[in-house]
Amino acid sequence: LPVLALAIGWRAAFAVVAVAGVIVVIIAQPVRASLDVDRHRRDAFTLPGIFAPLALLRQSRALLDLAVVSFAYSATQVCLTSFLVVHLTEGLHWSLVAAGLALTSATLAGVGGRIGWGYVADRLLKPRYVLVLIGLLAGLCGVGLAFATPAWPAAAGIAPVSSCNPTRIIV
Repeated sequence: LPVLALAIGWRAAFAVVAVAGVIVVIIAQPVRASLDVDRHRRDAFTLPGIFAPLALLRQSRALLDLAVVSFAYSATQVCLTSFLVVHLTEGLHWSLVAAGLALTSATLAGVGGRIGWGYVADRLLKPRYVLVLIGLLAGLCGVGLAFATPAWPAAAGIAPVSSCNPTRIIV
């Protein structure tokens, strides 16, 4: 989007994204019916019905532990995505476009990382060890980014940004 915004303006780029969203909705409609087969329109929408799946957390300590870690890592991602562009533009004096590209890099790294760390957790290491390892790596990258200065090369700033996205390790 930053490149698109530079090429056609931010308003037009926003319109392109909106149109793309509408196209996805239209394309998804034929598939949606098969995905909603188990839904019953007459089922009442109730508060206990919403919280019923949380009862599983009381039944499984391992699932509760995973949920807590997932919550912590998701909170870390929210912090990263909420403050990254501000930190890069105000603290490190990057342009908005460069900061937007760094945010894009972090997001794409999260997609690839989820797949990669899932593979590691499935085939190479115990999932709990992977969670610990990723937590430590994300923490180190966060500290590195906190100590970054405007004098650092851009690649040194983008590497920790891309590596600090902890939600990619939810396995």
